[in-house]
Amino acid sequence: MTNPFRWYGVVETSNFFASMNVDAMTFHSTTPEVDPEAQMRIRFKPEETLVTLAAKKTYLGRVYLSWAQYPITETEELAHDPVDNSHAAYVVRFRDLRYDSPGSMARGALSARVFLTRDLRVVDEQFGTGSTPKIK
Repeated sequence: MTNPFRWYGVVETSNFFASMNVDAMTFHSTTPEVDPEAQMRIRFKPEETLVTLAAKKTYLGRVYLSWAQYPITETEELAHDPVDNSHAAYVVRFRDLRYDSPGSMARGALSARVFLTRDLRVVDEQFGTGSTPKIK
């Protein structure tokens, strides 16, 4: 059952995001309790690279970033053939930390992925978790 007094908070600083649970009302107090389980997550903002910039310039990247309030990217280098440049060499994942609370149904559903070749050409763009990668 959902508890309307249990929230998920995200704080943004210039270098990182902090996310934690917030109990808006407990049995012993009406004062909100921030991070009652002492499980705050700190996520440092990743450095911009040519790969993340290329992903952010795609249609999906632009749309996602125009909507997301606390966007964070993760880049993964994929196994690829150093001679054949038609296959994806990188995947850049986009997530909005508003929907990253543990157990949230929207956690993966509101994410996006952009697949890029070594020379940063787009191979595929996917929104949510239902897509299957079309890595050529």
